[in-house]
Amino acid sequence: MDLRFSDSGKQKADAEPRKTDAEPQKSSVGEKVTGSSVGGAGYDGPPIQPRESELEYYYRTYTQDRSTVYHRPPWTVMQGGDISNDPSACKEILSGLGTPFKVERAHAAPRELRINQLSTMLVGSSIMANAILEDYKVLSRREEEVVRLRAEAEELVKAARAGAEQLERDRTAFEKQKQTTEWAATAELKQVRTLAKLLSEERKSWQETLSSERKSWKESCAKVNESLFRVRQELTNVKAANAALVKEKAAAEVIAVKAQQAEAGAVKALEEAKEAGARVAKAVEEAKERESRSSKALEEANTERTRLDKVIASLQAEIQTLEVAVTGLTARMTAAEERANVAVEARDALTSSFQQLEADREWMRSQGIPYIVQAIMDAPETATGLDLVK
Repeated sequence: MDLRFSDSGKQKADAEPRKTDAEPQKSSVGEKVTGSSVGGAGYDGPPIQPRESELEYYYRTYTQDRSTVYHRPPWTVMQGGDISNDPSACKEILSGLGTPFKVERAHAAPRELRINQLSTMLVGSSIMANAILEDYKVLSRREEEVVRLRAEAEELVKAARAGAEQLERDRTAFEKQKQTTEWAATAELKQVRTLAKLLSEERKSWQETLSSERKSWKESCAKVNESLFRVRQELTNVKAANAALVKEKAAAEVIAVKAQQAEAGAVKALEEAKEAGARVAKAVEEAKERESRSSKALEEANTERTRLDKVIASLQAEIQTLEVAVTGLTARMTAAEERANVAVEARDALTSSFQQLEADREWMRSQGIPYIVQAIMDAPETATGLDLVK
């Protein structure tokens, strides 16, 4: 490779005696301004400076915009694939590693010095190559670890998705069961309320009927009492008239006949009064029978109400049991959601680690290796070797 001189003053001093040799190089250097051999195919940048090698010009004009082709070399032979087995390509590469001035200066050095410099450069290159290989081995192990972590992350993601789907199915089933139970409880509660309302209305109807019957019975009793009072009053009057007629037998027979007729009418009225009393007694018995039936219906209503209270209590107990089951299922759902959140966090952490490893690998490919080459070129040992070459 073509290396930079750290001592620019010494370079100028050594270049003055060979001014005549350097002048023909200007035209050859000027010819390298354009073309794919300097800046890569299709690159049109600043012109190459005098006494500047192609590699120096390449690294001086290198920018991030030119990084689409990874570390593209300035030689046309490097645009293809592997050329390490092509002697002509290797010769072309070696021919561009230094200017004619540097090549002539290297030829002018003693053979022993050139052998020593070559040995030093080969050993240093081998050590650096081993270091780079170790770095690539570490990167390979990291890539394998990343692949393994990615597989584990995918498994965790699959498990988390399966858990989330199962949780969603359980939640849907629970909601359906809960809704069905609520509907059943609501329907039974509505039925109980309807029966209670019907019983209340029936009881109210029986009470109204009984009240109306009692009122009619009291009215009929009042009428019968009034009739009996009138009959008693008439009997009293008849008795008084009979006593008067007995005392006054001698009175006219017409009065006696009338008295007999009146007595016969009184007897008839008494019979009618007895018949009315029998009817009143019968009405009283019917009222008692109706009252007993209403009492029996009221007892049946109370029994039905007690049974409905028991049904409501059992429904409330079932609702409490369902609430306890809902609480347990909610706790399990919360635990499953926490496990799913932990899996998502682990997946995010693995994804960020994988992205960081990919970024490190891309940085090593795009910038790390050029930095290593630049460090080799700027190393003090390189400057010492160049001084020895001079």
